[in-house]
Amino acid sequence: MMPGMKQEQGWEYSITHSDRLTNTAGIPQLSSIWRTKYADGSTDWDHIMRMGREGWELVSAFPVEGNGTTLYVAFIFRRPAQGAPPAPPPATDAPAGAG
Repeated sequence: MMPGMKQEQGWEYSITHSDRLTNTAGIPQLSSIWRTKYADGSTDWDHIMRMGREGWELVSAFPVEGNGTTLYVAFIFRRPAQGAPPAPPPATDAPAGAG
């Protein structure tokens, strides 16, 4: 790599989503991301915070809709790739076989 050039960063991505955001009557309830959901007593919010501690960065969040109502929120995370392969060596101007 030439001095001053930056190696491209590889990323790994993860997507997670909240539990359904509507009750049985179809009324939106965003507060469900703070409601206990998992066997260990954690919530969707706890899961998001844990991902941050593990080096994941939230890069996007968007509603997933169906029949005109928001069903849940999807969260996309990224972090630098773990053990990314090294960048290939730069091309040289020397002709093949020259040394």
